[in-house]
Amino acid sequence: MRAPVLHSICLFRVWLLGFALMGLLAGCKEIKENNKNTDPKANFLVIYENNDFSKSFIPVDIQQTSDGGYLILAKRRITESSFYGIYLMKADNTGKFVSGEEVMTDIVNPINNLMKVGNAFYFFAMDRLSLEAKLMSANEDGTATEVSTISGVIYPLYASLDENTGQFLLQHYNRDELKTVVSRISTAGAVTAQREFNIGFGDFDVEEPIIDHLTGNGKKLPFLVGSAGSGTYYFNGFYNYTLSTVFFSFNTATPGLLQGYKDEKCISAMVNQGSNTFATAKYAYGTNTFSPHATINTASGSIASNSDLTGNIILELKPDAQVVLKQIIGQGSPVMAYNSDTKNAQITLYFYDPTSGNFRGSKHFGYSNPYEAGNFIQTSDGGLALVGTTYVAGRFPRIVLIKMSQDELNKDIH
Repeated sequence: MRAPVLHSICLFRVWLLGFALMGLLAGCKEIKENNKNTDPKANFLVIYENNDFSKSFIPVDIQQTSDGGYLILAKRRITESSFYGIYLMKADNTGKFVSGEEVMTDIVNPINNLMKVGNAFYFFAMDRLSLEAKLMSANEDGTATEVSTISGVIYPLYASLDENTGQFLLQHYNRDELKTVVSRISTAGAVTAQREFNIGFGDFDVEEPIIDHLTGNGKKLPFLVGSAGSGTYYFNGFYNYTLSTVFFSFNTATPGLLQGYKDEKCISAMVNQGSNTFATAKYAYGTNTFSPHATINTASGSIASNSDLTGNIILELKPDAQVVLKQIIGQGSPVMAYNSDTKNAQITLYFYDPTSGNFRGSKHFGYSNPYEAGNFIQTSDGGLALVGTTYVAGRFPRIVLIKMSQDELNKDIH
């Protein structure tokens, strides 16, 4: 599966004193191979540059490997397709570049998430010609291998790991029958359960925004799929003409619905906290709202509107911002962490108490260079690792890796 790697990647590091990022680019310098003065538990920021300015890299997800290093799944622009190609990168525990693989261009469209099962990492992509979904695996060295082509499953949109079954949940789009489909898929690539949902025919053509989302030529849509426990699942996707949150089981029971409006008013992130309690983010006509502790009726046949979810309006975020939402541990207790983008091109983290919904702090990254959030994980040492996009010279998309130490994280959570 190996295509030519990025031989000319240079590694830039800025040691951040208290994570002050002012004057970032002016402080960049090349790290040498014999540098042994780095501490993997410390704060650091690394930009992975490439002297071929025609290349673009946009990170999708990050996972930590057993050696403390990092595996980054990214999209890259290719000439063979309007869809993104795939790039896998391995960095060591101090952020130093180890290897990179440009996966062959017959396989495109890597989607969230990079999922760890056992000692292997998995993600979904798409055949460039047939549009069928492909289950891919990656080892800790950052080498990709095709596991299986999922026959009849086209236009994969979002995937997550179902912790209860150890299988994957994949949302995909059936363009021939105008349906949103959710499939449960084993690590061998076998479909073990599937359910379809009618998009219907209306005055809103969903195919155009879906294709624009996948090609990066339009609005990034907040497709989601996950488990709400006790055999109930949810997806955020197109149903009955609009981008809504649908609660369902893999039987014939009538789904529950949290209604949106077209692709203009919808949930943008969601994490189940147990039973009918969720942490959510939503946007509506450019305004972003965080609801760290919300009750949603997920019962069969229930109908509600996401307008009913009250919360905190976050004025500094980009209109209709992408949000990554996860529960982490900070100050020794669970915290809901919202990762998103500000209007002035910074990556931001907001922290909330998952029970009371109270605000517990925030963190911003990037000042002199534009930044866009990708994804983040809690590291084995109790800190955070964030991956995002920065634009070198204002226009060349490059991967940035930010390590936030446990001490720094705890300082920012009140």
